[in-house]
Amino acid sequence: MLEKRKFLFWFLIFCSLGFASALVYHYGLWQMMYAKDSTMISWIITVIAIASTLCIGYYAYGETASTDVMNRLWFISDAMVTLGMIGTVAGFLIMMGDGFASLDSKDSSAIQETIKTVARGMGTILITTLVGLVASLVLKLQLVIIDNEK
Repeated sequence: MLEKRKFLFWFLIFCSLGFASALVYHYGLWQMMYAKDSTMISWIITVIAIASTLCIGYYAYGETASTDVMNRLWFISDAMVTLGMIGTVAGFLIMMGDGFASLDSKDSSAIQETIKTVARGMGTILITTLVGLVASLVLKLQLVIIDNEK
């Protein structure tokens, strides 16, 4: 019964993630994430999170996970936050690049281009941080459920 309970908890989380993903798609947030993240780190985080979720589901279904596997999954969940922070730093580098060094305050087209660069960098900063934190939280929730149901 415990094995089925672990899987049912995981399946509940998996279905909730599917529903949340459908809502995100419906409101166009996946497209916004693709457009705003010029580093594509948020997509890397998303793919790793999906693969890790399926791996956790495999172990929740009945396969016994070794301590080594569980440690790797915990590391992956921590790496999601790190990847989000790398995206944050990359976004700051995009935002603060060469745009301000040669900015002429009298040239309106140069100011518009600088504002576009700053906006692109801020989009990368916010998207990668959010995706990294949410992916890490969701993976940790699954891992806690799997660990505590042994």
